[in-house]
Order: sequence, then structure tokens, then C-alpha cells
Amino acid sequence: MKYYLATDCGGTKIASVIFDETLKIHAKTEFLGGANAKTLSADVLNANIRGALEEIKAQLGGKKIEKMYGFFMHNEELFAKHGGDILGCDDVTEIPEGSLGVLCGGIYPDGALLLCGTGGDVFVIKNEEVADIIGGYGAILGEKGSGFAIGKAAINAAIAYHEGRGDYTVLYDVLKEKYPAESFRQSVYGIYRAPETVRAVAGFAIDVEKAAEKGDCAALDILNTASHDLADMVITAYKKNGLSNDFPLTFSGSVIKHDISRKEPLMFTTVCSILEKHGITNINTPLVQPVYGGILYYAYTHGLPVTRDKIKEYFSDIE
Repeated sequence: MKYYLATDCGGTKIASVIFDETLKIHAKTEFLGGANAKTLSADVLNANIRGALEEIKAQLGGKKIEKMYGFFMHNEELFAKHGGDILGCDDVTEIPEGSLGVLCGGIYPDGALLLCGTGGDVFVIKNEEVADIIGGYGAILGEKGSGFAIGKAAINAAIAYHEGRGDYTVLYDVLKEKYPAESFRQSVYGIYRAPETVRAVAGFAIDVEKAAEKGDCAALDILNTASHDLADMVITAYKKNGLSNDFPLTFSGSVIKHDISRKEPLMFTTVCSILEKHGITNINTPLVQPVYGGILYYAYTHGLPVTRDKIKEYFSDIE
């Protein structure tokens, strides 16, 4: 039996799955630490990759990894280097993030992907290739609708209240509790001192969701703005690329997928409503987490179908 590794890297975590040639899953790991070279120092980036691979090694039980598939955030050379050292495998195939998402939505090889995790962007995939990307320029230059953007807006709402420029929001108390200090300003500065600042900011997204559930006006406004920003990126992608309204769309990313899983979504319903008003109705909810996209890519390249029905069959025992 041959064993493989499927990996999905993000701004805040590195998820991996060990699987075999029958697509059976043998182990899963999730290392809390990002792999974004745009926001991390070389030392932290290398440490995170090695940490993730060490966790995988601990799950192998003597098995040998033949090849690694997935989205490595363009760090395939580092994964090959450290993978060779830690796993004895330096064979890495980088799969574009958009392709992973489209695979997991069961609409491969042609489809659009709206991603909303730590970052946010829209991918257009045609004939197994990335035809276009809208957004995704990183936290500093803007990640509209993303977990980072939501977190940043939450912090700014807390600051506005503190300075008398805005109404009270429970996010003010959340910030002080997360980063206790002698003064509010020092609490804010505590975010900059976090090991991974982007991750620290994006971490407020879940707090915004909790505040919105309780009817906090600032939180509700933040999620509404994010929903409109996400929908706008999709509409732009369709118009720019001349896509028909029935061109399939799916979703990926921790923020939007968690929202979709809610009984009453706070963002997904709004996004879909805006898209439907623009005639975009071929909307497909994701079937599995992006990390399983590496397994589906293996299946596709080995002649196995990756339709929505077959994906449900492949992973019926996990999600």
C-alpha cells in the first residue's frame, strides 16, 4: 500500500491528511501556525512548516509518504526541503488554492471559488487552470470581506467607542479581555506584540460573530459590510471574465464555511441574496474541507471521478 499527504496551508494554520491509494484516510493533523511568507519572518515560517511536518510524522506509525499534494502557499520548496528531512519525502505538487476549493465544491475543472478565511479573494478556474483572481493581495494591501478585515473592523469599532467617536459595542470589552493591560491603548498595542499579528487580528472574527448573535449593532454592521464586499468580488469576477450566470460557484475558507454551517448564517444568506439579484444562482455549498482537495486532485489525476455525488461517497464517513 502506498501512502500520500494532502495539505492545505493558510494564514493561521496548516492542515494535513494522510491517505492511501484507495483514498482511505489514516490520520489528520492541524498545526496552529500560518505559512504566509508575506506576513511571517523566514524563521517563523520555517518553524511552522517544520512543526506541521513533525506532527504528521508522529501520526505516520512507520508509514512512508510517497508524495505531498496541496496548497502550500507557494512554499513548495520549503516543504520539499523539510519534508525530505523529516518525512523522507521531498516530492511536492503545489495545487492552486482556487483549484483546491473548486475540487471540494464538486465543480472541477471549471468553476469560481469565493474564499473567506484569514484572507479573502475570488478565483476563476477554467480547464484546470487559474484564469483570474480578484483580491487576495494580503492584509496590508486589503483583504475585503476576510477574517482579517472583519477582525480589523472589530478593533476599530472598539477604538471608536473608547475615543467617543462611536456607540458602545461589546467588542470593546472583548478586546480588553483578550489583551489585558493597564490602559486601553496598551491593550491595543498587545495585538502588535502577538507572535503572528495577522492571525491575532483575524482571531476577532469569531468574536464578531458571537457579538452579532447577541444583536450588537457594530458587529452586525461589520458582517453586513463583509458580506457585500464578498459578493462584490464575485460579481466583478463574473463580469470581468465574461462568465455566464450559470457558471458554478462554491466557497472555501474558515470564516464563510463556519457561517454556512450555522442554522441561521450571518453572512452566507446575504451574499447569496446579492448574487441572486445579479442572476448568479448556480451556487454550490462546499462538500469537504480544502485539505481534502489534495485527495481529490490525486483522484482526478488517477482517472477517478470528482463529481459531487462521488465526493459524498468518498468521504461519507468523515463529513
